[in-house]
Amino acid sequence: MLLNIVPIVGSIVAICGGMYFQWFILGLDYLDFPMSLRGIRREQKRAFAKHHRWHTLGLGAAVFLLILIPAIGAIFLTTAAAGAVLLHRRLSSLDAVSATPIQLG
Repeated sequence: MLLNIVPIVGSIVAICGGMYFQWFILGLDYLDFPMSLRGIRREQKRAFAKHHRWHTLGLGAAVFLLILIPAIGAIFLTTAAAGAVLLHRRLSSLDAVSATPIQLG
């Protein structure tokens, strides 16, 4: 709300910042499902979401758009949870591949 004191620019920055925060939180909430099932601690969940910030924001944006659809959106949110599981699996496998040292010769 303090950003709205600055004319024109403050409102734009407030909207962009609010959307960024909301999308990140929604993405983190949905990525929480597969990570909780694997027993990952809260600090590790946040570190994973920050490391894969753009994927988390994309998932959060998709969830945000599904929330806006009345009645049918609630049905599609189950697909968002399944998508979050698949996304986590894909990102984890990419992290595992990039973490393994390459042995030459």
